[in-house]
Amino acid sequence: MSSSHTGLQVVESNEDQELLRLAENGNREALGSLMQQHYDRLEGVVQFRMDSRLRGRLDPGDVVQESFIEATKRFAYYLKHRKTSFSLWLRFLTLQKLNELHRHHFGVQSRDKRREVSIFKNQDSPATTAQIAAVLFDDKTSPSQALIRDEARRTAIQRRSCRSVGLTSFDGQ
Repeated sequence: MSSSHTGLQVVESNEDQELLRLAENGNREALGSLMQQHYDRLEGVVQFRMDSRLRGRLDPGDVVQESFIEATKRFAYYLKHRKTSFSLWLRFLTLQKLNELHRHHFGVQSRDKRREVSIFKNQDSPATTAQIAAVLFDDKTSPSQALIRDEARRTAIQRRSCRSVGLTSFDGQ
């Protein structure tokens, strides 16, 4: 394999270091060779992580090839901000490409603020637990639960009415 782990730090193999140095100096063939050394491992990662529905549409090798194209485009950025080994960076790009292709093929889109629905009716106040529960569970009330809830409301209204009548009588109004 192309890299070995020493504690938390990942150290590139001597061959990877040499190819990386050549690629840094503008040698495109060295960059291609460096990526190709990781091809089989990345193809295995994609094969393992790929949704079974996507396997009928894409070959894991295609995902790896597309990630190599992306890596070529972003190589200068990697060199400028190098925070990890080349092999981990390439694995990151490959998984990122897999996620992108999954969204593309299955139409999963990122959250659209315009489609959000407020749980408040013309209010800007933060939600209370009771308000959230009411919104989430109100439509899922069974007929018997709705009857119990309505009966409780009627009882509460009657009690308020009785108190009001009692206060009115007491005040002599």
